[in-house]
Amino acid sequence: MIRRRSAVHPTVSLLGLLAVASAATLERDPVHLVPLAVVVTVAAFAVARSPALVANWCLRLLPMGLGLGAFAYLGSPDRDLSLLALLPLRVWTLTSSALLFAYGTDSWELAWSLSSHLRFPRWMSTAIAVSHSVVVRTLDSLDEVVLALRSKGLLTHPLSYFTGAGHLMRGVLQGLAERAERLSTALEARGFDPHAWRPLTPLSVRSTDFLVLTALAAASLFALLA
Repeated sequence: MIRRRSAVHPTVSLLGLLAVASAATLERDPVHLVPLAVVVTVAAFAVARSPALVANWCLRLLPMGLGLGAFAYLGSPDRDLSLLALLPLRVWTLTSSALLFAYGTDSWELAWSLSSHLRFPRWMSTAIAVSHSVVVRTLDSLDEVVLALRSKGLLTHPLSYFTGAGHLMRGVLQGLAERAERLSTALEARGFDPHAWRPLTPLSVRSTDFLVLTALAAASLFALLA
């Protein structure tokens, strides 16, 4: 029998993403956010094809977090120094959780899990799976966008990822549109029917799935309740 392709069960991965995103967004104490950031980063390292993928993206977006922290500090009436650490930690945590979901979940197993376990309409779960597939492929090829922008002198230093976010997003969205169009054409040519589709692999829940969900939920609760 073909093995399950998702490193983490899609439903578990989605619930973990929601828990982490909620805790990272609501928590305002950077000290309480550190354990959550560590747990999510370790989990993302474990499921990614290479830990360098996760580290690369977190480090790329860290200057944006530092810039947001500086703006929040300067804009706060009481000059709250904790904002200088809170915003970078929040960006790091959200980035790690998004990468855990992106690299740890197979797109089509995600569609089946959404429709069978969470009762999403088939057309909606299929649309989410297509979006997930396009985003993951874009993450893998975004280096081409970065190199192109660097060659044009638009990304000259780490903070350029923040100041040149408009150029970066334009290149990313263009790539997303092109990949979505190619994927849609390929599915249509193969007569893909979302109502008749089912996965070839079993989507059983493993002990590692419980471990990941427990770790993410515990770290999220600690950040919110500590």
